[in-house]
Amino acid sequence: MTYIAGFDILYACQDTDFDKKEGLFSIPAVLGIKKALVISSVLHFFALCFFCLIHITFNMNLTYLLTVIIIGLLLFVEHLLVKPGDLSNVNIAFFHINSAISIILFVGILTNELIRRMT
Repeated sequence: MTYIAGFDILYACQDTDFDKKEGLFSIPAVLGIKKALVISSVLHFFALCFFCLIHITFNMNLTYLLTVIIIGLLLFVEHLLVKPGDLSNVNIAFFHINSAISIILFVGILTNELIRRMT
């Protein structure tokens, strides 16, 4: 939930003017793009924490932990790409990086389970 909300806020930043004009109450329209990006960062931080809790709770192996580290780096890069004054990289962050994160998470969990069944 926090992972999806974080990248949804990033994507919503590019619609801020439209949302204000139409009276919509998106986070970027109500709080501004700068605060919205901070909220997105905080949500992604919590997502990373929850991914780590999955590692602990379900006794995942090092393959999954490596997956979480890669996802953390990708989330960091995503937030480096999108800046309050320059939203030109939102589509790269939203479509490319988030797509990669989803696939990496799936492969990490699948690999963890395959290794678990082999041992």
